Formats: sequence, structure tokens, C-alpha cells
Amino acid sequence: MKAGESSIPELWAERDVQPLALRERLVLPEAEVLDRELRVLSNESFALGKQIGNGKVGDDEAKSRRRSLLGRVEALSPKVDAIALEVSASRCAARSRTRSSRTVL
Repeated sequence: MKAGESSIPELWAERDVQPLALRERLVLPEAEVLDRELRVLSNESFALGKQIGNGKVGDDEAKSRRRSLLGRVEALSPKVDAIALEVSASRCAARSRTRSSRTVL
């Protein structure tokens, strides 16, 4: 996922087109929280880059803040992966049910 991009709007749009599975409905709030946290990190990273570019932050402080941001992103990574796998598995199961219900004998 690139900075600023999110699959959350995609989930919300699909909610209106097809009913979400129970687990997807439970995962959606978790995904929204992670989305907000990632946006905060993205904004902080952008602000740090601007401060570095303008010479307002020294090398040592910039290095420390970059490491802190990276640590926070790495801490969120397993949660993002788990939600992505959960949604993917749920969608595969839904497609499988849809295909089997369309089978005409």
C-alpha cells in the first residue's frame, strides 16, 4: 500500500453492492483504525521531510525521528497483513459460495 492509499473506501463501496460477510463487518472497524494510524504516520513523515528540507531539523534529530516512524510502521505491519488476509479469505469463500449456488445440475 502506498502512502495515502487505503482499501477502506473499497470495502465501504462493496458493502453497498453486496452484503459483507460477518467477519468482514467485524474487521471493518479494525481496518478503519489502522487506516487512521497509517495516515497519521504518513502526515508525520511528510512533515519531517519538509522540516529536513528546510533545514529546521538537525541530522541527529532527523535520524531519531525517522527511526521512530519506521518502528511505528513496522509495528502496524502485522495488523495490516492480518486484516488483508482475513478480507481476502472472506472474499474467496463468498465467491466459492456464489459459484456453487449458480451451478445447475
